Amino acid sequence: MAGRWLCAVVLIVCSAVGCANQVPVAENFSLSTQKKLRAPHHWDVIANDVVAETKRSLDYNDDLKGRPVFIESSQNGYSAFNAAFRNFVITGLVNSGILVTENPNDAVLIKYDTQVVRHGVDRKYSPLQSMVLVSRNLQENGRSEDYGSTWTYLTDGPTDSELIVNTSIVENGNYRMRKSDVYYVDGEDIRLFLPKAQQIPVRDLKVVGQ
Repeated sequence: MAGRWLCAVVLIVCSAVGCANQVPVAENFSLSTQKKLRAPHHWDVIANDVVAETKRSLDYNDDLKGRPVFIESSQNGYSAFNAAFRNFVITGLVNSGILVTENPNDAVLIKYDTQVVRHGVDRKYSPLQSMVLVSRNLQENGRSEDYGSTWTYLTDGPTDSELIVNTSIVENGNYRMRKSDVYYVDGEDIRLFLPKAQQIPVRDLKVVGQ
């Protein structure tokens, strides 16, 4: 009998030691969605979202309301997206009745920057995740809310490239508004978001006949 109790105590102690030394198990975040940039129209859509947030901030702060704004070019350098995004923001602000100036003196500064993030792992949806997302976003016309046809959404998930867009209102060196968004980017389109200095030049290879 005493031997059985001793074995039980030993097992309990070993189990406790094992639990104490066990490293935490990796756990995925809960299921979430993220939009993918597929066309310049999508650039306009996110620019309009920035315009709406900017207008709310300007209207909310009495010392900023009614003053002209200056849109600073991205400090990341020229890219097709950076140039188009700035123009979309200017157009949206002007159409919203906000005075936009090319003179930064005595104007409210609106600045934005972009960052491309590339991952080195496969980031495709599992079938279960795809079905859950499609079921949640499916509309009566058979198209998911943001991603086109259901079939396209099932077969075209996250990519290894993402774009971070930060937009700020800065006054006297202080941030008065800050907005950060993240989007997926197709790998083939990454050159549209990278400054020229970071792009890998494409060389034509000639086939020499033998």
